[in-house]
Amino acid sequence: MVDIEADDFCSGAGFFIGPGVIVTNYQIIKDAQKIKVFLNGNGYIYYNADTILGYDEELNIAIIKINYKNDALTLSKDMPKKGDKVYRITGIHEQYEVVSTATISTIATDEHGNRYMQLKTNGEPGSDGGPILNEYGEVIAISSNQYYDFGDSSDDDFECYYLIEGLDKIDMENPISVEDHYNELQRMNEEEEKAY
Repeated sequence: MVDIEADDFCSGAGFFIGPGVIVTNYQIIKDAQKIKVFLNGNGYIYYNADTILGYDEELNIAIIKINYKNDALTLSKDMPKKGDKVYRITGIHEQYEVVSTATISTIATDEHGNRYMQLKTNGEPGSDGGPILNEYGEVIAISSNQYYDFGDSSDDDFECYYLIEGLDKIDMENPISVEDHYNELQRMNEEEEKAY
């Protein structure tokens, strides 16, 4: 797991899925002009992430790239099931640990065909952008404080997260630099303001 700072603020976490390829929450890097990635075990040594390989705002997933060779977490190929126990990770700068477990209460599909799981919580959530793991240590979802209300339950002790299979829907054929992504967002915001 890694720490991610967007514009010099410690914003959240992420994890490797390939050589230099990191998954995190889109909300963490969305408005950033500069993204720093701090590696677990290297204290305050960081790498600049200059490229966004792809993202999906609806799924709250972003894939970024740094120039670093590393070990990657395994993405689960098996569909999680109701009743499965999951593990959430938290930490900052070297110190990572499982902070809590939770049980999957529901696997469902939203109106756009994206599958998500609903968790019955048992403790604190993991770091935003960090992995949610199954019992084999494989990634099944991404932790986020941006909880999704799909109208399944009015119980505050439930949380919903999109499954990691959503990565397959992200277009990585057209990577964009962090700078160009920021400038594009600013342009769109200006156009929306003029429209009002």
